[in-house]
Amino acid sequence: MHRYFIVAAGFFALAPPCMARTNCFTEQEVIQLAKSNGLRRYGTMELGPKISDHAYINSKTKKFLSVKQNGKCFFEPTFLTERQYEERYQFEGDGEGE
Repeated sequence: MHRYFIVAAGFFALAPPCMARTNCFTEQEVIQLAKSNGLRRYGTMELGPKISDHAYINSKTKKFLSVKQNGKCFFEPTFLTERQYEERYQFEGDGEGE
């Protein structure tokens, strides 16, 4: 019985963020976070076959947001400094916009 508990505990410790509801946000929650901070969608960068990273910016305040996506799960919303943003994103032109 204890072995099953240990295996289950190990699985949840290593499970991807989207499997734990507390770490998984909906697209609507991300849109609301961006909107409440005066951010607009700037672009998307593919990180792998199933994971992408979305960039949001506020040109006036120089506030930046990065949010990863896997399927319908959005995770790791991270506010960035201008320098961190420029290091992470190398978009050309004005971006995608919405």
